[in-house]
Amino acid sequence: MKYNEWIHSDEYKKLMDVTTVGDFFMSLFILSVVFILPLVAGWKIGGGVIGVIMGLAIGVATVLFLTRKNILGQYLQPVKTSRVIFQHAKLRPFLVFVLFVVNAIVFVRVGLFTLIYLPILLAVYGVSFLIICFVVKTKTNKLLDVYRKITFSAAIISVLLCLNFFISNDNRTATYYFDRKVQEDTLLEFNHDELKNYSGVRFFFFMDTEHGKPIGVEYLLKKGLLGYSVVTNYKFVKLLP
Repeated sequence: MKYNEWIHSDEYKKLMDVTTVGDFFMSLFILSVVFILPLVAGWKIGGGVIGVIMGLAIGVATVLFLTRKNILGQYLQPVKTSRVIFQHAKLRPFLVFVLFVVNAIVFVRVGLFTLIYLPILLAVYGVSFLIICFVVKTKTNKLLDVYRKITFSAAIISVLLCLNFFISNDNRTATYYFDRKVQEDTLLEFNHDELKNYSGVRFFFFMDTEHGKPIGVEYLLKKGLLGYSVVTNYKFVKLLP
């Protein structure tokens, strides 16, 4: 079935009889926030695996409570939301590819410049994927279906990362130094192990050696909307010749 045929079909009208496509996307966003925010907050407040498990439990309990009490009823419809979005995805594969590329850009430019422990960030991506797998039931486990689920689950995290990154304030600078004599690659190791858990902000493809040798990095940090600091800019501190 072609895309134009599907949007005029009885199946599409049946899916659309309760709400609009905009509401479907709002539903998916609310569902992701309800799940992901307690997960991240649990790790940050409780620390470690126990905090993550507590946050996940709170997220599940919240969704069940909202569903049972019919709170946000027109928005909290994950099954219908997913059916519409995935049907659009099947019939518009180029849009899924574009979204996949956007997710990759957000991860490299925003995710790695957010001061969150990389294994935890990857775990959050994984949890989002499992949520999509639980909500969206497919008849087959084709690689193409997995690709779509990965893309849309990553899009949820991309939205949260961008909200935290672009809605930020409380500017401050922090300067960390490294030893050029023992630094052999572009993944910097600072003298006192600063930013040890945040490899994304310590990795540089090249170092600007013009007008002196780099001996440190000065970062411009901001406090993100979700409480995680982000690196919005940086410059090398140089040893003048």
